[in-house]
Amino acid sequence: MNPPARIHTKGDPRGDKRIVLMSRRALITLATVTLALLWILQPNRALLIDMLEDAQDPTVAIAFLNVLKSNQVPSLKLDLTLAKQHFKLDQYHQSLAQLTPLTKFADSALLTQAQTLYADSLLRLIQRQDPTARRQLIDYLNALVPELNSSQRQHFASYALQIGEPRLAYQLLSQQQGEHQALLSLALQAGLKERAIFHSQALYEQQPSDAHFEQLLGLYSAQQHWQQGEALIRRHQHQCDNTCLQLSINFLRAANKPTLAAQLSANKALQSTDPADWRQASERFAEVGDIEQAAVWLAKVLSVAPTLADKRQLHDYYLWLGDTASALVLAKQIIATQPDKALLWQGVSEALAESDLFALSDFYYQLALKDELDDSTLKQWVDFSDKALGAQTTLTHLQTLHQRFPTREFYWFQLARFYNFVGAPKQATALWATLPLEPTYDYINLNYFAQSFVAIGEVDKALMLLYRYSDEEALDVEQLTNLQELATYIANRPLQQRFQRARVHRGDTSLDPYLLIATHNKLDQQSLDTLWLYYAQTKSIVVLNHLLEYGLSEQNAALIKRASEALTADHSGDKRLSVQLLRVRLAMYTKHHTRAKELLSALLTQYPHNPNVQQSALWLAIDSQDTPWLRELYWYLAPHNQQTASMYQALAYAAQQLGEYTHADSWYRKLDNAELSTAADKLAWASLLQNQGALAQAQRLRVQVLTQLSAELRALQDGEISYVSLLRTLVSPAYASAQLNWHLHQGNGGADINALFSDPTLGALQKIALLQAHQVIASEQFNDSILLSLALAQHNHSQARTLAYQSTTLTATERATALSQLGDNFAAWQLGQQALNGGVAKRDLAPLQRFLAAQHDRHAHGVRFEHSLLDTWQLSTEQLSYYRPLGDGHMALSYQYDSGDPASTLIDHYQDQSVNLDWRIRARPRWQDLHFGIAISERDTNTVFGQHASATWQSDRRLSHVLSVRHSMPSQQSENLYMFGNEDRLAYQLSWQPTRYEQVNINISRALFHSDFGEPIGQQWQSSVRLSEQFNFTPSWQVYAQYDHQENTLDERPLQRLTAHLQRPEPVRAVDFLTPKYRRLALGQSLLRGEVSQPGRNTPGMRYWLDTAVGYNFIEQRVDYSANVGLGVQAFGNDEFFIKGVWQSADQNGRESLTLNVGYFIDF
Repeated sequence: MNPPARIHTKGDPRGDKRIVLMSRRALITLATVTLALLWILQPNRALLIDMLEDAQDPTVAIAFLNVLKSNQVPSLKLDLTLAKQHFKLDQYHQSLAQLTPLTKFADSALLTQAQTLYADSLLRLIQRQDPTARRQLIDYLNALVPELNSSQRQHFASYALQIGEPRLAYQLLSQQQGEHQALLSLALQAGLKERAIFHSQALYEQQPSDAHFEQLLGLYSAQQHWQQGEALIRRHQHQCDNTCLQLSINFLRAANKPTLAAQLSANKALQSTDPADWRQASERFAEVGDIEQAAVWLAKVLSVAPTLADKRQLHDYYLWLGDTASALVLAKQIIATQPDKALLWQGVSEALAESDLFALSDFYYQLALKDELDDSTLKQWVDFSDKALGAQTTLTHLQTLHQRFPTREFYWFQLARFYNFVGAPKQATALWATLPLEPTYDYINLNYFAQSFVAIGEVDKALMLLYRYSDEEALDVEQLTNLQELATYIANRPLQQRFQRARVHRGDTSLDPYLLIATHNKLDQQSLDTLWLYYAQTKSIVVLNHLLEYGLSEQNAALIKRASEALTADHSGDKRLSVQLLRVRLAMYTKHHTRAKELLSALLTQYPHNPNVQQSALWLAIDSQDTPWLRELYWYLAPHNQQTASMYQALAYAAQQLGEYTHADSWYRKLDNAELSTAADKLAWASLLQNQGALAQAQRLRVQVLTQLSAELRALQDGEISYVSLLRTLVSPAYASAQLNWHLHQGNGGADINALFSDPTLGALQKIALLQAHQVIASEQFNDSILLSLALAQHNHSQARTLAYQSTTLTATERATALSQLGDNFAAWQLGQQALNGGVAKRDLAPLQRFLAAQHDRHAHGVRFEHSLLDTWQLSTEQLSYYRPLGDGHMALSYQYDSGDPASTLIDHYQDQSVNLDWRIRARPRWQDLHFGIAISERDTNTVFGQHASATWQSDRRLSHVLSVRHSMPSQQSENLYMFGNEDRLAYQLSWQPTRYEQVNINISRALFHSDFGEPIGQQWQSSVRLSEQFNFTPSWQVYAQYDHQENTLDERPLQRLTAHLQRPEPVRAVDFLTPKYRRLALGQSLLRGEVSQPGRNTPGMRYWLDTAVGYNFIEQRVDYSANVGLGVQAFGNDEFFIKGVWQSADQNGRESLTLNVGYFIDF
């Protein structure tokens, strides 16, 4: 048999190959034979169909089945089997033909198979892209839906899905129970949203998991079922994870339910570490207007992931909340990286609200850099910057701005202002020289540059700057006053008068009438007009008095008349003392002595203790030679004016006129001691002394007038006559003759020349140097008293010392006082003591005693013992001192022993012994006091050598200075420092006494503290300012205010050597010795008579002091009190027993402090 051939089936779209086992002819033959046999044998038809259904070769089976079908006997089984065989051969149309119509299978058991095969055939045709098969299958399945069983539904549903008909699949399966997940999927595919929601709800009800929740919520969202979704969220929110919460939040936002969305976002943020969740919570709360919570969550975001956008948003939140403080903090951060203009202005508003000067300074400065500020705002910035950052930083900013905007005038003037603040006025003056100046500027700004010129001593330039570049008409009274003061300072009389007149014309009644008079003393018509205008505005009795005085001195009848009329018109009912005295002057001018006496008698009744009234009465009595009244006045006034310096002159002349020469001498001495004597007074005194036989003293007074007060003498009317007379008497008749010739050449008449020699006591005023006549008098011969006076006046110390030691004609007082002025204090003291013990002339006794009393405290000689108890420290001190004059100074040698069981925790028992040697010298030409000392102390076998020195000098009669230095000297800053340490200190003290009642003391010092072993403890800046007002002099009583300031920098290293010495387990540190800061303001009073416990008594009787104060400690922020008392009782001679005590409720270390001292000194 031939092998089977491989052939292609005709019409096979797949082009499948199959094996044909026999030829067509053989097949026909076989079929014929088989049919014949079947015909003959006639097997069972149903059996045959069943056999053919399972045939391996569909073609053969089809052939047999077609034969069977030809017998015209319908058979459902045959049709179904034939359809299956065609299906196997992919002959789907033939298969469908065999099955059609399906209704024929309706009541048979083959219906299910027929339905399935029909659907399979259509599905295969669809896969072959048959254009009608899809529609047929859809219609077919739709028609079958009610009739199918469960398995068929599943099967056909898969067909529906394969042909893209999920809706049909859903219809097929929708009748099944419990298949919600599958149905949900089909409903979603089919777009059946409502059905999908139904099935999703069912799933959630069956199992309310997060997955089912998310699925259902998504469907609600898609269908916009907002209420159902919200209800679902409220139901499920307590078991949501973060994903679930986020879905809920998104849904609620879409549902326009921001409140619940914010709540859920907060829930999520609370359990999340992701900044995105915190930011979301912030955004959701912002949506519902809960800015406070929005700010809280956004702040949390910024704490871990700061961004500029978030900072800006949070900044806005804080503003909405009214929290400007927090907004300002963020504004600073934002501006630091992105300083845009709008935010800078907003920052300014916030900084103003918070009074944050630092921020204001920064924001304004950045705006200034952008040239966004006008001058008024720039002025505010400068003030803020100065207060917040200090003058130096503000100056640096101004320099930067000036460099950026060099033509802006505001920066010129503010630079000058701050150059002055930082003590660099020269830079301001240098800047002024570079400026392109305009004709005029505002006075206030110009004044900054003017102050710079004043600071460097160029006051004239300051004045001219203000005068030239300011508009005088625009100046106010205060500014005119400032200009006037500058003109006064440099003695620019024309400008001084100009500004005074301007003030007068402005109606400024605050103008000092005395200064106005002083600058208009040369009374030309313009000056007179100015004074009369000022008088018209103020009715000043001072000015009227000056005008009257000038009229009287110039014998200007018209001026006297006008002044008299003004006095009558403006002050007729004025009972003031000054007005009454003017009336007295007028009465004296008109020689109405009786009227003047009546007025003064009434005034003496009303003002019995007024010096002006008393003097006027005395001078009237002297001038009118009313001896009885003068005597009455003198004996009434003299006892009550022993200490009234202004009365000394009048009383001296009165006593001299009354013949009370001893009294007159006493008054002249008082006048001279008070440094109030004029040249005329000294000449009158000399005349008195000469008449009393004290020729040497009279001679000295005349020499003093000639050498020191000649200018004053010659400046007076007829003073030249007195001067020439002195020259003739004391110098040389030839020189006097030359002066007389000069005087004649000036055009004086013979009567004046005769008067030159008639009265040597006439004349008065001011001093001049001796050297005016020195070349003439150098060749003349004088006695030793005059030569000594001349040598001292010329500062010829060698000649003065030679005379004081070698002269045999000088008195002991003259020699002693001269040596004292030369600085030979000890020699002066010894000489005075010897003269006093050996006997001196009666007239020299009192001056010598006063001199020695003044020198006593510098030259005391004796022994002193003092016991001190430092109660707070639990220490006691015994000190024994020996002191005496040595050389030109004063020496003191003392031994001190300290012991006790201190309150300190560093040591149980303490003892120390020290020896101190001090030497002090005074009255050197340049130095008031020089003080040197050394100290040697020994404690616990450790020896410390210390030294100290100080110098005191006066640069002006009201200004004194003290400079001191200490090295390795004890310190009383604390008990531990006193026992275990010492200090190196440099200190400076300035004392200024503007009047005899007020005093200002300023102390500044720098100290380094170290232990006895040389270990550093700390450093200190200390300063104090004391302002005092004197109310009484004997005893001295004053009130004061004092501010103390200490800044201590403590060393952080432990004091190892001291710790080892003390054998302590824990190291000793600097904090055991010092407190970092001390600031105290005290208000107190001091009552003082003499110097308690100081050898050298210069105050008779009991000496005492009492100082009490109340203070406020700015560091401790509490009030404290202090008391300092002392009492010294004279025992025998100059010996003194004394007791002192000092108590503070809180010392500089905050502890109560008490120190008691008791002692005695013996003065040899």
